Amino acid sequence: MSGEQRDPRGRLGHPLSEVLIVIENMSFTYDTRMRNIAGTLRAAEYGVRVICPRFPGDPARSVGPADVHVRHFRQPQFPGAFGHVIEYAASIAAILLHALRERAVGRADIVHLCNPPDALFVIGAVCRLLGARVVYDQHDLNPELFALRYPGAPRGARRLVAFAERLAVRVADEIVVTNETARTRTLGRSATHGERVTVIRNGTPLAHAASLHSETRTEDGVLIGYLGHTNSQDGLDVLLATAQELIVGRSRGDLRFLVVGDGDALRALEAGLVQHRLDAAFELAGRLPPHEALRRIASCDICIQPDPRNDFTEATTMVKTLEYLALGRAVAAFDLRETRWSCGEAALYAADDSPAALADVIETLADDPELRGRLGAQARDRFTRILSWECSVAPLLAVYDRLARSASGERSRVSRRARKAHIPRGLAGRAAPLTSAASAQDRRA
Repeated sequence: MSGEQRDPRGRLGHPLSEVLIVIENMSFTYDTRMRNIAGTLRAAEYGVRVICPRFPGDPARSVGPADVHVRHFRQPQFPGAFGHVIEYAASIAAILLHALRERAVGRADIVHLCNPPDALFVIGAVCRLLGARVVYDQHDLNPELFALRYPGAPRGARRLVAFAERLAVRVADEIVVTNETARTRTLGRSATHGERVTVIRNGTPLAHAASLHSETRTEDGVLIGYLGHTNSQDGLDVLLATAQELIVGRSRGDLRFLVVGDGDALRALEAGLVQHRLDAAFELAGRLPPHEALRRIASCDICIQPDPRNDFTEATTMVKTLEYLALGRAVAAFDLRETRWSCGEAALYAADDSPAALADVIETLADDPELRGRLGAQARDRFTRILSWECSVAPLLAVYDRLARSASGERSRVSRRARKAHIPRGLAGRAAPLTSAASAQDRRA
């Protein structure tokens, strides 16, 4: 880099060099996708800061990998739909104050908003008014998720959730999604231009996956692993019914289950295991640090994705499943659209949508170590070729390069207008948002 002039604000030659990542529903410590995105941006010489909730064990402030500065806020937790409203209102207020501070001192040229919730469009709208660029990172399709979690919700509530999604898309300069199904649905619902919506998948970096070593197992039998959120939409009831079918219905006492993760359905799973006398066959490890979680799952013989078929799961790329593939593990799952795209022939799919059919798949894999080994090798190969994080680096940086080019073009236009109007050069950049707004008004007139 000796022959290059580094922009004193960070990225080489880029007018937008400071990124603020906003996460409302997850700690950065446990958010694999956003840790990958932050690390990639830092490697490309962007400055990166993160605002996210404080989970148990998180300090008030910290410096993550690659000098990513993380600031946490305390998030209230209440049950039910009204509890989510309180949580979102308190979180958005805390995030907005932080974003305004960062923008005021020049550390939020680009604001990267991660849903859920889509109510973060409020942050995006304010930041755009102040001249920042906005990326909307659609982790979940919220209208489908809301309908799944609250099937009896009033029509007005469903319309409000859909409206928030449209607003989140509208205020963003760029939209990133996790798969092609989500891209198609987003384009269909928001009437936005296709070039603004980019697929950035959720894969683990190759080096990280290769560095993992499974822990030594001492018990006999076949170990079946589940990794990820344990919320009501994640199929924990299906996991319980499948285990009951195998252990009680088919007398498969050689099977053991490991569940790594936390969420609002974990207590219900624990109670169900006790009720059906299955608790001796299960280990509920809770939420673990990412590297430790993957190390535990790497010791499993089979990995399970129990998410049942519905509009939400058909369009969702499960992070847990990509991590199973990265570890070279055979996967048992229902035949969902995006799951089949991710796994290809590296998974064994249930013949129908019942727990008994999923139990059939697990039993087949449990009784055939050679099949498990063959599917595991296919999983690792597929992950390496098309699913690792390295496959997403180029499209992610293309999104940020487009933002930089658009900013360069706008600043050039503002500079020309400033010279004509005799505006001092130092004030021209600050006038950009106002000049753009005035220009838009002129065009409407």
